[in-house]
Amino acid sequence: MTDIVNQKKAREARKLPFCYICGNPLQTGEVHDKDHVPPKSMFLTHDRNFPIILIVHEQCNDSWQISDEKVGFLIDILHGVDITKHSKKYKVTTAQTQNGRRYPLLGDIPLKPMIGRIMRAFHAALYHEFMPQSTKNMILTPIPEAEITN
Repeated sequence: MTDIVNQKKAREARKLPFCYICGNPLQTGEVHDKDHVPPKSMFLTHDRNFPIILIVHEQCNDSWQISDEKVGFLIDILHGVDITKHSKKYKVTTAQTQNGRRYPLLGDIPLKPMIGRIMRAFHAALYHEFMPQSTKNMILTPIPEAEITN
């Protein structure tokens, strides 16, 4: 069985010859970056245990920076962290239910693409092969989604 259950196995995943995000080879002389999988922002500091860190193209990793921050913001909300300092940056509004309870509404959080990216990273780390973005899959999020209309 393929697994990553300790730090030694997590370090072995760093030796992949390709970028799990784009699938292209990691060439000598290119600028590379280390990507935490799942992103560090998805965990409170005390919950971080040996992370899986994969080497990726710096440009590929940078393209996910804002998405990582947004999902980290969502995690903060779930953990009860004060979010008022971020409310303008991440389009936070509130809605009130018929019984008077208020809930935060967050806009533009790419949860499904983020879950897909993490699945590709785990697939690459476990099986040492690229999982294309065109892979047919169904991602269902654990939180409600809606489109805001007038």
